[in-house]
Amino acid sequence: MKVWKFGSRWSDNGDPDTSIADRVFRRYNLAFAYTHAVLDARAHDLFALANGFTVIAVGEILSEPAEIRNLSITPSDADWKEFFNDSNVCGCVVRYCWLPREAQFLYKRIGMFCHAPAIADRVEALYQQYR
Repeated sequence: MKVWKFGSRWSDNGDPDTSIADRVFRRYNLAFAYTHAVLDARAHDLFALANGFTVIAVGEILSEPAEIRNLSITPSDADWKEFFNDSNVCGCVVRYCWLPREAQFLYKRIGMFCHAPAIADRVEALYQQYR
């Protein structure tokens, strides 16, 4: 099992006001990014979801990652056009554990998606605690 990090800001420069954690990630129980690197993850791997450097949720990947158009989701037309209508958007169905503020922590690695072994133990412990 590996641990991954997804970013929730949907802009080229990571503007603080562009987090789509609630609007999209939580609504559809998805984790996704604009990269095929997501396809390296596997079902039952764990992940952290960050808003900037702050990890706001942890969870488990429930489906094998795929191009977003191949997942069984039914987004609104507006969300489809804004976030998902591109073959480079890949993701997976997930189970989230949204962290209370006191359990959130910093992980200062910039990027929309990456392998995150440095926080693996902490993510696993939080997932066990909050699931």
